[in-house]
Amino acid sequence: MRWLYNHLDEVLDYYEKKKPNKKKAFKKIREEYDKVFTHSLPVINAILRFESPGGENGNKLFKFKINTCYQALIKVSNKINEYDVTAMHIYDGKSIDKLLYSMQLEVSEVFDEIFRALDGKNGVIFGKVLSGKYNWSCRNVIGPSSGRLRSNEIELCYISSMELFRYECINYYTQIKNCSVMLASRKWNAALIDFDPVFYNILCHIIKKEKYINILINRNPSINYMSFCSMKIRRIKKDINDKTLTVPTSIIKAMGKIYAHVKLL
Repeated sequence: MRWLYNHLDEVLDYYEKKKPNKKKAFKKIREEYDKVFTHSLPVINAILRFESPGGENGNKLFKFKINTCYQALIKVSNKINEYDVTAMHIYDGKSIDKLLYSMQLEVSEVFDEIFRALDGKNGVIFGKVLSGKYNWSCRNVIGPSSGRLRSNEIELCYISSMELFRYECINYYTQIKNCSVMLASRKWNAALIDFDPVFYNILCHIIKKEKYINILINRNPSINYMSFCSMKIRRIKKDINDKTLTVPTSIIKAMGKIYAHVKLL
């Protein structure tokens, strides 16, 4: 590890010739040279990795692997700090190299544990609450307006409107066609695949009848300024292939990214 620290340029030169297809990655390493090595390691707050005792024998009811990694890192770090740098023997240097390599393995394990925790949707909160489907909500691709919208107006696509006003559409359809709710539900499902002018007219009637219906646009991360916007539906777009949510240009920059979560208020 210490040799690599002092000869990183030589290593990069060698592998650049052997792996020309990784040129972009090598360039990034050279540009961010100061981030390759570190003198400190981030430690997650103990509250987030709390372990609960499970019995008289010292077993843990809840045990996290990342805590074991941190304990190993502390032990190895203390072992390295015991060496006298000013009077080091060659064998001491080799021992330190082995210890540093051991620390690198533990750091990689910490990274993998953090990545696994953030990457999946495990547990009741992640699996059932945060990642669950909400009623009267949908996900849309944001598109800018050509200028015909006011700052508090949006244009909703046909598919999203069908999802948000599902039960209203089915109710109106049963009255218009004098049919059962089951048949209206099947027709609604079919209208999601092939454009149905009857359902489109129902959507337009709902918008016209209520004049302006409020919806809430949420763009993650939710703590950012203007990540939540209360808007009004101006028009339902007729093209079934258009999956975009058209918003005024005055808020498009604040939302910044591509996707938004729309919820009917």
